[in-house]
Amino acid sequence: MLNPDLPFNKKQFIPDDERPIPNVGNRLVIKDINKKQLMRCVRRDTRYGINLIDRVHNNPEKGRMSAVKHGLTKAQIAEHVRSQHVARELDELFVFYQTELLKAEYPEGLPKFDFDKYKNDFYLI
Repeated sequence: MLNPDLPFNKKQFIPDDERPIPNVGNRLVIKDINKKQLMRCVRRDTRYGINLIDRVHNNPEKGRMSAVKHGLTKAQIAEHVRSQHVARELDELFVFYQTELLKAEYPEGLPKFDFDKYKNDFYLI
């Protein structure tokens, strides 16, 4: 259960964000990732012109080395590496879903980013 006070939970979605993204099919997604929420986020960010294709992918091996360096226990290291794998999978799914959405629904490419429209709908602090 996500904490309702987190900024992510203050994002505004429209009913159109609920539609499935074409051509993503039945791509397997690990159980820790909410596929419906992922599609909503991709649709919303694409609508505002946010490019998700250049997301930085996590490197689980570097994460493991960093955890060992900082003296975590074996259980903590295992959990940290697992979370790195989930984050990497999430980054790859964001890229895949936005690529497919752009192919299917945005033939002109990614819309231009409009900060004024975005700031009224986002959790700027």
